[in-house]
Amino acid sequence: LFLGGNYALTPKTRINFKYSWAHATQNEGFLNMGLVNAPAGVSSLNGKVDTTRAQLGFTSHPLDALHVHGDVKYEKKDNNTPIVRYNAEGPTATYTNGTPSPQKYDVKLEASYRLPKDYTATAGIFYENDDHGTWTATDVAGGVSGIRQKLEEKGYRLELRKAMSETFTGWLSYSAARRSGLGSW
Repeated sequence: LFLGGNYALTPKTRINFKYSWAHATQNEGFLNMGLVNAPAGVSSLNGKVDTTRAQLGFTSHPLDALHVHGDVKYEKKDNNTPIVRYNAEGPTATYTNGTPSPQKYDVKLEASYRLPKDYTATAGIFYENDDHGTWTATDVAGGVSGIRQKLEEKGYRLELRKAMSETFTGWLSYSAARRSGLGSW
């Protein structure tokens, strides 16, 4: 399911939106795919994941030389796949499939101003928040994962751009960000 559109608030300001929802399944038999070491009584992953995405943005030219734009994005995956033990290493080490249900927010605001002599100055800020949900106790080997469970990043960028000709542009850019998180790397 997808829905999108835009609306002109004024001749120089527009808002836009997108919304989508998807239901994905994986139920092909393990034997059909050549996987012969499936757990007893399990013939398919029987995976089910619902994904929701939403975005709301705007763009505006309040002055001829000034362009401002920004957006907010949201994404959520609901993983409803059954948890089953697939790997067993000895009598105590057992691992399952993972069923992370990540949720993500992105926010961005940026402004560009056209300066004399074909220069453009740009400044922007951004924020990102990722939450991978609660993991099952056995879906990460030894409690170690390459993904942090929660991640937050904030930053900004400054840029000076110069159009040298119709086909050649150069720029100098500086960006900085601070990242923090929870969970193992």
